Amino acid sequence: MDFLTKPTKREYLRALAKAFKKILGYTDLYYMDVIDLLEKMPILFQNVFVEIVPQSDPDVSKVPGTVIPKNGDYIIKIRESIYDGAYYRCIGGYRMHIMHEICHVLLFMLGHQPKYDRAFKNESLNPYESIEWQAKALAGEFLIPYEETKGISVKQIMEVCKVSKQAAQFRVNLDLNNKEEKQYEK
Repeated sequence: MDFLTKPTKREYLRALAKAFKKILGYTDLYYMDVIDLLEKMPILFQNVFVEIVPQSDPDVSKVPGTVIPKNGDYIIKIRESIYDGAYYRCIGGYRMHIMHEICHVLLFMLGHQPKYDRAFKNESLNPYESIEWQAKALAGEFLIPYEETKGISVKQIMEVCKVSKQAAQFRVNLDLNNKEEKQYEK
């Protein structure tokens, strides 16, 4: 399910990821230590709590993780198998799932709250005003820094950023789409 939120642009999310990484002291051009950031969230933000839970937990039985807003606090719940896969085996998709939940918290704190009066399942919702798209795009900007990955192959992105093939392909497609758009602008 998705929710309407205040609109934003990918460029804003890109700048936000870059600024947060700098503030948090992540200096590696490519690799973002998602587990380290997840474990730091309660230290960085007194109103953020992290729980690693079994799949039997009803909040994550059908999803890799979730964020539960509660009285100004945020509880990040990550399914144990997702955490373990990211921690022990550095599985790119699992790392992205965790980063996605962290990004929900960051966006919520910046005022990108869900507008609960309009929930969407299969209806059309513009990506730039979708709470799920924003968290996914911000997670991508954290894990696959745009400028640093311009012009490199899917395989190279997978290797240096430790992301899934799907995420790396999406990043390469962004470049291709931007080239096509610039051709039409002329």
